[in-house]
Amino acid sequence: MSKPFGFLRWVVQLGVVLVLSVGCDAGPMAEQEENVPTYYGEIQAVLNTNCNSCHGEDGAAPFALDSYVSASAMAEPSLLAIELGQMPPWQPDPDCRQFEHERIMSEEDKELFRRWIDAGKPEGDPSLQSNVVPTPTPVFQATHVARPEAPYTPSPEFVDDYRCLPLDITFDQDMYLRQSMVKPGAGNLVHHVLIYVIKPEFLDQMEAMDAYDEGPGYTCFGGGEVGTPNPVGAWVPGIQPLVVEEDVAMYIPKGSRVVMQVHYNLLVDEPEPDLTEWHMNMSPNPPDYLLESLPFAHRTLEIPAGDPHSEHSKEFVNNTDEVWTIVAMGPHMHLLGVRILVEHITNEGDPLCMIDIPQWDFNWQQNYVFRRKDSVQVRPGESIRLTCTYNNSVENQPSVDGVIMEPRTVTWGDGTLDEMCLSFLTFVRPYEAPAPKCRTFSECGAACVDETNFACVVSCMSVDFDCAYCMIPDMFTDGGCIDLHCKEEMDEVGSCFLDCAASTAAGGGDTNQCMMENCPQERDALDACASPVYEGGYCDSQMVGCGAF
Repeated sequence: MSKPFGFLRWVVQLGVVLVLSVGCDAGPMAEQEENVPTYYGEIQAVLNTNCNSCHGEDGAAPFALDSYVSASAMAEPSLLAIELGQMPPWQPDPDCRQFEHERIMSEEDKELFRRWIDAGKPEGDPSLQSNVVPTPTPVFQATHVARPEAPYTPSPEFVDDYRCLPLDITFDQDMYLRQSMVKPGAGNLVHHVLIYVIKPEFLDQMEAMDAYDEGPGYTCFGGGEVGTPNPVGAWVPGIQPLVVEEDVAMYIPKGSRVVMQVHYNLLVDEPEPDLTEWHMNMSPNPPDYLLESLPFAHRTLEIPAGDPHSEHSKEFVNNTDEVWTIVAMGPHMHLLGVRILVEHITNEGDPLCMIDIPQWDFNWQQNYVFRRKDSVQVRPGESIRLTCTYNNSVENQPSVDGVIMEPRTVTWGDGTLDEMCLSFLTFVRPYEAPAPKCRTFSECGAACVDETNFACVVSCMSVDFDCAYCMIPDMFTDGGCIDLHCKEEMDEVGSCFLDCAASTAAGGGDTNQCMMENCPQERDALDACASPVYEGGYCDSQMVGCGAF
């Protein structure tokens, strides 16, 4: 299993807002002294090392630092951002763990930059060009290009406009994604881009949302809004293309569609039409190893109004008989989040830090890639512990239409003003040919001792998460088949059901068994109500529609 661990060149970063104070004019040129840093002597290399993958010509940052003229003009506000810890943008605590492509400016480089400014920003000898260059772009060759059917112009009513745009590509066979790159159209407006695969069973929902909303695409915030919210591509300022080794790939099922979620920011610029593209390298040939990202979510969190330090933890046990090989992770919270910590709890009880972001910033999120030979091996019986801390005090409330909100109790939700406690974990595992949707569920159901018992349905959904993800909306959510017939029982078991479903989806195990252990009375009441509904065939259309039986 050592071969695929060096494959990943992907850093998925979910967004950036840079707000810099206007710097004061440089003072009089300081007297030149020995060892005073100059632009061509030292500072060009400092900026190329730490800044110019974004702040270069045609870079995604709002200004350049790749020439003496531009660097000296923006030196003071750049130093302010550096000293405030805003730049270079990097959230994880380095004492926890090191990652690929870290953006950590050394104290020596910071001191050189300060001294250069204090000395009057001397230019130095232009013949002393630095041989240090910004991070090179990996070699990329596209086989397919996808784009929205028409350009989208962001709404001027919002500073931040989140739009899901279906792309003009279809898949008439299973495909395997090995390289991808997003090319923003209106780069001055595009804040970040996420690419989601919408599987065939969710296409009707996606197309209905697209038809309901005027103009290209539809308003969205929580991923693609339908289907499993696992991104397969992304763009943020400074990101490099996804390039994996030939024997590793992501799976795109036959009949799927692709939705591109674009976050437009109109804080500085006026709206203009945007036609962002997704370039990819795909093949119908299966790989040796599959790259897969799964959400580990604490869905039952409740953050009390006014609480300045609300901490929520959840453990996900590896209930399988396989060792999990984790190569990357993407933590996620919303606006009230202040810290997120993910730990590996070994069978010996030791907590090993996987990532610690002590000062959460919603505007800087990404997928953090473990360094070569530093993947995390989670053995059967071991667990992943996710801890999220929030500040819901009066002083930390968001502004809506210029009005600061009053504190309120906040729970899980997709909206900006809701909250999440979530980390995507990226696994690499040997490739196995995908089974037809719901085949595993159907085989499990056929083997149940009591095939008419509703508990069997819940248990079998635990072994076929894709099938469960298809059936849950039409069976268990508000207005679903089981919810309509057993509303009171669903309300009573709701948080326990969600918590157990999230745990078993991430770590394996049996949702029904989890409910028997954690909420046995509520589970028995639901089973007693739902079994006759299931046995009477009232949910057959929902189940058959997903391919069950």
